[in-house]
Amino acid sequence: MKEIRARIDAVFKITIRTVRETIPKLIGHFLVRMSQDKLQAELYQKINENDKILDSLGEPKHITERRRTLNDIIKTLKDSLKVLQRDPDITAASVIDDSELSELLRADANKQKIDKAASVGAASHGN
Repeated sequence: MKEIRARIDAVFKITIRTVRETIPKLIGHFLVRMSQDKLQAELYQKINENDKILDSLGEPKHITERRRTLNDIIKTLKDSLKVLQRDPDITAASVIDDSELSELLRADANKQKIDKAASVGAASHGN
């Protein structure tokens, strides 16, 4: 009986020691985490208020404009596809399947690359 009591006391002491070590660590963790969140929010706010920093961190304006243009094109194409899919006459009359269309688009893209490379090469040889 004394041995069981001694083991229970030992387990209890280990548990108390573990809790005493863990609680300050948890408190420290939450304080650090809270400080990080506040610091991050303040930093984010200061960056957003400063236009010079935003301009230097942001992407170039021509890329932003290109993305906007491409997104508009994608939206237009999706809307066009919806219109085409609603019309059964157009859907039934379509003889080009997706693989043929993909091949045609790929061939056209390759032709444009070759033409562009040729025009760049001709321009560099002209100097």
